[in-house]
Amino acid sequence: MVAMKAMKAAKAADDAAPMKAMKAMKAKAAPAKPMKAMKAMKAKAAPAKPAKAMKAMKAKAAAMKAMKAMKAKAAAMKAMKAMKAKAAKAADDAPAMKAMKAMKAKAAAMKAMKAMKAMKAMKKAMKARKAAAAPAPAMKAMKAMKARKKAMKARKAAAAAPAPKAMKAMKAMKKAMKARKAAAAVAPVMKAMKAMKKAMKAMKAMKAMKAGGAMTQTAVFQSVAETTGLKTKDAKGVVEALMAVAVSQVAKSGSFKLAGMLNMKLKNKPATKARKGVNPFTKEPCVFKAKPASKTVRVLPMKKLKEML
Repeated sequence: MVAMKAMKAAKAADDAAPMKAMKAMKAKAAPAKPMKAMKAMKAKAAPAKPAKAMKAMKAKAAAMKAMKAMKAKAAAMKAMKAMKAKAAKAADDAPAMKAMKAMKAKAAAMKAMKAMKAMKAMKKAMKARKAAAAPAPAMKAMKAMKARKKAMKARKAAAAAPAPKAMKAMKAMKKAMKARKAAAAVAPVMKAMKAMKKAMKAMKAMKAMKAGGAMTQTAVFQSVAETTGLKTKDAKGVVEALMAVAVSQVAKSGSFKLAGMLNMKLKNKPATKARKGVNPFTKEPCVFKAKPASKTVRVLPMKKLKEML
């Protein structure tokens, strides 16, 4: 299109030059001097050919520029198409890339989970080792007891058996002696463990007493045991036996005096029917539910307890 416009412009320029020259000749030439007018026409017409060549050159250059512009535009269009194709390909590959990233993240998470499970298993194994190490003395003591029993049986067998059996009995006795030595070595450890447990319980009871709080049942039994010189287990048995007698007597006769300090009386509450009444808090009418018959024990302090307080 640009080349066609340039060609039309060049043709129009070629046609316009003689017309301009004729108009100038008519305007300037006088009717008495036709020769001068002819010379002027020739003089003006002579330089018209180089001017046409220049215009043609310019038109040709413009056409060349237009051709280059067209080629550049075509190249740009190709580049745009290539860019669009590349973008479409990238869009198609995007889900696959996301899936790959998700797979990698999942694999990393699985590794982390395995590491966490391994850590937990190691902790459990450590606890199991500690637990297995703790009852070791007790297991040794049990083995020593079994060995003693075997030794006793071997002695009895040796007393009534002939020579071959006596040899076996001697071997069993040797094993029993070794077991005794092992038990003798373990016995102090067991005693120390029991003493530590008792000391810990006593310390807890002392702390509770110092803190001003109520004594626990264990602390009460330990205090009774220390006062009476009995074992804690025996003191607990005595207290439980006494309370059993108190319960039986209250159920049988309706009353029982505990150590001359507390008077325990049984009170029978009869059953009540459902009735209408007024709620003492909201002052609104309500229905009180029926209650079955029940038994309660009322404990009253006696003179001896009041004097001791």
